[in-house]
Amino acid sequence: MLKKSKKLWFLVLVLVLALALAALAASVSVPALSGVSPSPDAAAEVCGVSMTLVAGGTDADGITVCIENTADSTVHFGEDDYALEYCLLGKWYRVTPRKNATFELCGIMLRGIGQTELTFCPSEIYASLPRGKYRIVKEFCFPTKYTDETTGEAFALYEDPFYLCCEFVIE
Repeated sequence: MLKKSKKLWFLVLVLVLALALAALAASVSVPALSGVSPSPDAAAEVCGVSMTLVAGGTDADGITVCIENTADSTVHFGEDDYALEYCLLGKWYRVTPRKNATFELCGIMLRGIGQTELTFCPSEIYASLPRGKYRIVKEFCFPTKYTDETTGEAFALYEDPFYLCCEFVIE
């Protein structure tokens, strides 16, 4: 009889814990995610190019970053194109943009020893963002100049892109 009573109490305890965990999971709000980050090696600084958060610019309606190039060569990147990622249990996941969201594909060439500020408006591209830790990820590259051997025309190839990120928290 004592063994049955212990088993019953153990089952009740497991059931209570399961219900508590289910309630906790239901109270946590997570944005729509589309999978693990394809750029887990993104960093705040690579090859003399850095992306940092400008003080005071951290809400879903406007996130301002400073991109600084301390390298000797010009770095190329898109103005409005970026990925938004959400940190869940220590791992970065891509946030799914709203259906029919668009970016203007405007290129920027930032000369060596220069800087610029960009403001991103996630609320225009993504659904409402719950509280949590996010990061903006952008692709950058240094063009490599080549000359066509048959025509002698010069052109640039964009090889070996690298990714910079800037983390922020929405309260």
